[in-house]
Amino acid sequence: MVFSLVRHGGDQLDVDLLRYSLLAAILISYLVVVMDPMVGIHFEGEEQAMALIGNWRGFLGHKNFAGAVCALCIIMFLFDAKRIRPMIRIFAILVAGYFLFRLQSKTSGGMVVLASVGGIVFETVSIRLRRYIIPILMIVRSVFWFLTRAYADMVQSNFLQPKAFTAVARSGGRC
Repeated sequence: MVFSLVRHGGDQLDVDLLRYSLLAAILISYLVVVMDPMVGIHFEGEEQAMALIGNWRGFLGHKNFAGAVCALCIIMFLFDAKRIRPMIRIFAILVAGYFLFRLQSKTSGGMVVLASVGGIVFETVSIRLRRYIIPILMIVRSVFWFLTRAYADMVQSNFLQPKAFTAVARSGGRC
């Protein structure tokens, strides 16, 4: 049935079905969080990492599954929905964005940001410049990611210590 719908429905119908299915999944997840928090939110009694406690998940079982749904919904309403009324688009993006925030899914959040930057460049920049800007952005992002991973311990030790800023402030900016 799915293959028949895809084949005979056309590309636009398929994309619309996917877009509204993602939005419906997020709205149902909101209902699950409100009506049955034991299912919709990670709690302490479950066998899981302590970092997951309090993160939303909706009916999707885990925050990473729900994060992927939210990220795809945001991207699909942001870029491929020009003929949909702006109020519906804004509503869908805000609903998915807030749920993504409550999920605390850093991977999905990062992917939304990267995909949004790439999409904006793709839509606004000419083809000639796009050939250079997108690879440059990918290289800059990769170098930034590498540096943040390579020096994560140093950054954490310097910025997460409670006395790190007070010592600098007392010495007049000198360490």
